[in-house]
Amino acid sequence: MHEAHSLLSDLQTLNAKSKQPVELLLFPSFSDLPYRQAAQGNLTFGRRAGVLAKLALSNPTTDVRRIVVATERALLHALPPPKHLRSHAFKIQKGSSIDSQKTAQTLTECGYIRVPKVSARGEFALRGEVLDIYLAGEDAPFRIRFDFDTVEQIKTFDIETQLTQEPFTQLTVYPNKEVLWNDQLVEKLEHILEQEDSSGIQNDFASYDAARKSGQNYTAKEETQEAESSHLAFTDMAKEDMQNLVTQLSVHACAEGEELYYGIVWDKTYTLFDYLPKDTAVFCLDWDRMCNAQRLIQNEYDFSYRKARQTRAVLPPNLMLMDFEAVCKSAKCLVCLRSIENDSLTQEGGTAFTVHAQGATSYFSNINYFKEQLQALQEDGWQTVIFAGNETQKLRITELIKPFIQTQDSKHIPVQVLPLALTGGFSIPDRKLLIIQNDEIFRRSVLKQKQMKRGTQSKAIESFIELTPGDFVVHKNYGIGKFLGIERVKSSGTERDYIKLEYAGSEFAFVPIEQVNMVQRYIGKEDSKPPALDTIGSKSWSARKAKVQQQVEELAQRLVDLYSKRKASRGYAFPKDTEWQTAFEAAFPYEDTDDQFTVTQEIKNDMEKPVPMDRLVCGDVGYGKTELAMRAAFKAVMGGKQVAFLAPTTILAEQHFETCTERFKNFPVRIAQMSRFVSASEQKKTLALLKDGGIDILIGTHRIIQKDVQFKDLGLLIIDEEQRFGVKDKEKLKELKTNIDCLAMSATPIPRTLHMSMLKIRD
Repeated sequence: MHEAHSLLSDLQTLNAKSKQPVELLLFPSFSDLPYRQAAQGNLTFGRRAGVLAKLALSNPTTDVRRIVVATERALLHALPPPKHLRSHAFKIQKGSSIDSQKTAQTLTECGYIRVPKVSARGEFALRGEVLDIYLAGEDAPFRIRFDFDTVEQIKTFDIETQLTQEPFTQLTVYPNKEVLWNDQLVEKLEHILEQEDSSGIQNDFASYDAARKSGQNYTAKEETQEAESSHLAFTDMAKEDMQNLVTQLSVHACAEGEELYYGIVWDKTYTLFDYLPKDTAVFCLDWDRMCNAQRLIQNEYDFSYRKARQTRAVLPPNLMLMDFEAVCKSAKCLVCLRSIENDSLTQEGGTAFTVHAQGATSYFSNINYFKEQLQALQEDGWQTVIFAGNETQKLRITELIKPFIQTQDSKHIPVQVLPLALTGGFSIPDRKLLIIQNDEIFRRSVLKQKQMKRGTQSKAIESFIELTPGDFVVHKNYGIGKFLGIERVKSSGTERDYIKLEYAGSEFAFVPIEQVNMVQRYIGKEDSKPPALDTIGSKSWSARKAKVQQQVEELAQRLVDLYSKRKASRGYAFPKDTEWQTAFEAAFPYEDTDDQFTVTQEIKNDMEKPVPMDRLVCGDVGYGKTELAMRAAFKAVMGGKQVAFLAPTTILAEQHFETCTERFKNFPVRIAQMSRFVSASEQKKTLALLKDGGIDILIGTHRIIQKDVQFKDLGLLIIDEEQRFGVKDKEKLKELKTNIDCLAMSATPIPRTLHMSMLKIRD
């Protein structure tokens, strides 16, 4: 499956630059383990059904072109006929009539789960005249608004913000799993299982295994008969499992392990190729390896079958698996990519093409060696293309090898750096073409970091759909209340929709739906107690607003005073980034998030100014704050200054020391630590080196801010978890950072620190 994802990633890179982009689909297998039951609600059900439905419903002359990536295991299992999925799909068109209750019933029958609010694939929600549905094969959920029984609008929407996005004129809804069981299919399955049981050989492999372990001897003939008897009768436990399976499918139309029988209840055997146009080109990557893998997969199924059949009504491998070569050769256009030269296919009427290629080359983060190789290749007339992975890395690599990109020799082919991702590099000597992947330069494996969702700001509510009954809200005039829902009220002979809000004393306010902008969602601490409801007509809400206004005015005055003091002080302006800085940042073993890149630039810009930096970096645990600190430390060291890295605990200081030692190991930076883990004699040596400038970065606890610790030329102070330091320590820190840059990090800053940062008092 990993190789399938890698191939899909490379295809996405090519597709992004294509003038005629195609739709890329990944068809997964249920499990890599034979006879392993998939859990109910597993997203694989929907993903497979989504791919099959798109292929079954496609029109080759009008639909977008598609590329389907499938694993060998997914190809070896039989599928339902395309007409089965086509018969259960339906369209919702803008302007057409719709029966909301009937549609909800149909979605339930198609395997979708009805919920109050859609949050995951395979769910739908019906609220009044709004239908939300998240199809398993789509990137975003859809929202269908209708007026009585007419579809008024079809749009995608964002799960987090609930805001609608791209409009559509129609939506094709397909089942959430590839087989929808009915009485006829269940009866056929029951008949197949009963036939397998009645015609099976009474043979107990469990007793056979026990006898082998106990030392009982079997003749070769008996062992051969045992091994070849693949059609065995069900055990008592398996018969009970069969009855449970049939009952669950009859009553609920779903059962755990149902996917094992998807391909056997039809009039013939259907494969993935039955869903594709007859002239579809089928590419098999590493044909010989996949042909050999068929035997390994068969052995896995044989072994697993002997275990599974003891307790479950499973079918033998010969009914579960198809022959790989036979399935592939049924394709009209088969392209086999092979790593071993062989004429077996050409003898069957095929045509062979040979391409001499070599695998990737690693440069082990040795930039000088990398440049020497580029120079030699350019002089030899090679074309080199580097896939950087993203724009940030492209800028870094471009800065490192600028002479090879802006070459002065007309005979040299300039090196190209592309901000695109590729899973691996290669070379074609006959063409003098070299493709380099970013990781091969810096000896790293780039991992995609989880992007943190941006917090939802308190803002006027654009639609009542964003609220759930029971949510706390704030009305501009009435204060904090509780949202109870939307009610249609008849007054003076007309009916209008009102937002119903509850306040203290069981009082209620009805806000016309047209004044929804007067209501904001209440934003408070996640772990705090529910807020107290305001009383309509009381002065408490007005008093609170007046108090906040007064505090804002006082804070504004303090802000002016603080800024004037900061502007009056002078700091050290660090030089612009060097090649070393670029190489250091490029060696980060993760892809930068957008926020990491932005904050990195902001920190370096601050350090290059003659004004002392006082910046707070706030982010959750594991989101890269330490990496930003190390980049700032590296810039300070390259600028000829020393760095103090302060941590609140000995354990955390030790972790930072190990992290920095590993991160800086390929660069000429001297790092030391001061904590109770370090002996007195070692601390004495460290202090002497620090005073003479022999140490670039000192990491430690409160120990590094004691009077006996003297830096030769301190330029940057990094404080991790600043809120955990006491008053005396902070007074000492203020003395240290009078004229030096300061970078504080925290996942949970104290309110005052965070407030000052948000108001730009701190950077």
